[in-house]
Amino acid sequence: MRRSASSPRLQRLAGRHWVVLRPPRPNTHLDRTITHWPALTYAGGVRPRNSYNNLVSTRKDGSMTSPPHDPSPPIPAPATGHDSDARAEADLATPAADLTDTSPARDPECVDGDEPVPPDPYVFEPDDLDPATAVLDVVFADLVDGWGCWSLVEQAVAELDPAPPTPLINALRDTCVHGLTVSTLGQLPDCTFGSDSQFSWAGVVPIADSDPELIALWRAVRPVLTAPAARARINDLLFTVRDGKVGTHARDAINAYLEAIDGRVDDLSTTACLMRARSLARLTRNTTAEEAVLAELHRRTSELLAGDGMSHPGVLYPLISALCEPTQASVPADAPTPSQYLDQMAAVEVRGHLAAELATLRRRQAAAEHGNGTPELAARIREIDLDQVEAHHRNSARATHPASRMHHLKEAIQLADSRGLTARAAELTAEMQTISPDDLAMEVIRTESALPAWVPESYLARFTRSPDWRAALGYFFTSEVPSGDVTDLRSSARPLWSMLSRLFPTALHGADGLPVVTLNSDEAKAKHDLAQVTQMRAEFHGRNLAIALVRMQTRYGRPSTDDITGLLLDLGAADTRLARSLARGLHHFWNEDYEASVHVVLPKIEAAARGLLRSLDEGIYRVQAGKDPGGYVGLYSLLENLERLALDESWAWFLRWLLLGPIGVNLRNEVAHGFVCDISPTYAALVLRAAAVLIVAAPQATDVGRSVAVRPTTPTSAAAIRALDHVFTQALDIAITVERHTRRALASVCRALD
Repeated sequence: MRRSASSPRLQRLAGRHWVVLRPPRPNTHLDRTITHWPALTYAGGVRPRNSYNNLVSTRKDGSMTSPPHDPSPPIPAPATGHDSDARAEADLATPAADLTDTSPARDPECVDGDEPVPPDPYVFEPDDLDPATAVLDVVFADLVDGWGCWSLVEQAVAELDPAPPTPLINALRDTCVHGLTVSTLGQLPDCTFGSDSQFSWAGVVPIADSDPELIALWRAVRPVLTAPAARARINDLLFTVRDGKVGTHARDAINAYLEAIDGRVDDLSTTACLMRARSLARLTRNTTAEEAVLAELHRRTSELLAGDGMSHPGVLYPLISALCEPTQASVPADAPTPSQYLDQMAAVEVRGHLAAELATLRRRQAAAEHGNGTPELAARIREIDLDQVEAHHRNSARATHPASRMHHLKEAIQLADSRGLTARAAELTAEMQTISPDDLAMEVIRTESALPAWVPESYLARFTRSPDWRAALGYFFTSEVPSGDVTDLRSSARPLWSMLSRLFPTALHGADGLPVVTLNSDEAKAKHDLAQVTQMRAEFHGRNLAIALVRMQTRYGRPSTDDITGLLLDLGAADTRLARSLARGLHHFWNEDYEASVHVVLPKIEAAARGLLRSLDEGIYRVQAGKDPGGYVGLYSLLENLERLALDESWAWFLRWLLLGPIGVNLRNEVAHGFVCDISPTYAALVLRAAAVLIVAAPQATDVGRSVAVRPTTPTSAAAIRALDHVFTQALDIAITVERHTRRALASVCRALD
């Protein structure tokens, strides 16, 4: 039986089970003969194709039609089951010359330029009852649904003789393929058929749009099916499309679901069937059926908690969520209350996200039992909060690595602080502090690069080339930004954005080994990557600056503090005290007392920034507000205001990276809090350079606006630029190598788990 392609029903079914690829229409007949698409994939496998716009079509009797001529060989249909991969490889290995075109005659209804003729629509016939019943009973002999039923339909059809017509096979696939989906944690407990959008690409008809002929098939097989899961599926589908007596369909589906899971070990399928039975009972307000479902819910929940149910949260937690929902149905007299179930689970749960789900359910139950605003409720909520914190603590206790233990302790402390459990947070903090940096066993990734001696020497020669020490120190005080141009830094950091580390949160630890911040967003991770590249550049320049200062002392001796102060004033310094402190910092450096050099100079950076902003009449003082005393804003705000007033962006980024945290070095806070005792000459030279740029900077206030003028810097030599490029290339190669080894390690772990 064929219908006109213009009929509304055929138009509605057009394209089902097909993924149609339409290339641009060629201009000549020659183009048509040499232009080909690969085999088009449809939901049932790979169908052969004869030209780019003429597909094989299937008649109701199962025969196929195709164009008579195709310069390309046909593609064999894939095998089903486990042999499909091997047969596909054999097909690909077959030479093209060994393949012959055995396609049938051309369908006269499919002409060049037309859409491919879709498979014939299904039309119910009484003869379809026996094969359909046999297939459905075989497919639903076990609790399988969704895409798993697709191959089961093919296997069941292969056992029938004679084979059913193709439209009936497609109708059976449409019947079986829709799977049950349990609601996610945190949502109202429910179970529905999966979204139709996941099947749209395969042309599977949505349940709501099921053809009357298909519904007629369901109606016919309903009383003769024997497999409980098959009866549950057909009655559920008839209820979903609102066919006939929907209450009867829902009741029969509930009974069939309960029968299908009877005697089965708890798994995701039994949970889905039980949750679907509960949803049907509540939708139809069938109290009697809901009581039977509740009894089964209590029985399975008790068995799961008595066994290893906590290790199968996908099976257990939907059942618990369903038991916590209010109901008008009676529950078994000897059944525990939802709160008792929840307390039992909370006492042993260790996974943070599941502990949070339990706490949410327990708070809801407590409000229902004790009423809002009562002292009993407050005490109960505090008990629930403590249990949630203890879940993280138990997780830390079973951690096998100190870093994992610290991570779980940090989560417990954050949760305790957010819930107002200050005493417990202090206890957990003390426990976390017992983990030393050495216990974390962090790996230091190093890279080494060989440079010709003349490359760095060509950069260092400028500092000792002049016969006067003033010119040498002038070079130091006007050298370029140690971290380089911020635009170049972003370009260098871009390759790191595709690293595997971007898939996971990045935890930064302080000098004491304790966690400072966890980077979760892409923006924060991008700044961290930029800071890493900045560190490589800045340390390279800082090392050269330190060597330059040592060579200057060797060549010129050590200028007096007053002479250095005078030089700084000549360069533009406006505050004599700040200039003298910078001069003393240089003397400490030459004495190899790098800690004293940094401690003397570091506070003067903030003072210089504050002086610049006051000279520009920028309001940075905060008057007393209530009990908060007056004072200046912090260094972060000072640098932010300076950058807004046209301080060079590269200098502003370098100062933030060097002095502030949490992503940068955070040297100002680490030194102020006593965490840094061993200062390297590299970082001492960077601090001296950072202080000099603000001490000799000139505030400018004109009719155009206010700005900060940094002393012009001396240009970088070509050799230094080549050195930087070489070092950065080596560093990025190391990063990519580490990434490759990490991927291999993860692949090995995945293979071991499989």
